[in-house]
Amino acid sequence: MINNFLYLPDYPLGYMIAFQLEEHMKKAGKVGPEFERVAGLGRISPDLWMKQATGSPVGAEALLEEAEEAFKAISR
Repeated sequence: MINNFLYLPDYPLGYMIAFQLEEHMKKAGKVGPEFERVAGLGRISPDLWMKQATGSPVGAEALLEEAEEAFKAISR
């Protein structure tokens, strides 16, 4: 791993970022234009990128909301 570049999806932070972005894409409606907007933000820090991409900083909130919905669904 030392010789390779950081592969973010293999780390917990990468999972949070991927899930948060996926949830944002579901709400965006048209994925194509939204993906182009998000992909064009450039080389900035992950937290600033996420704020500009989804409107909220990198965090576990999206995962926690989905877990709460899943728990409600199985509790019925």
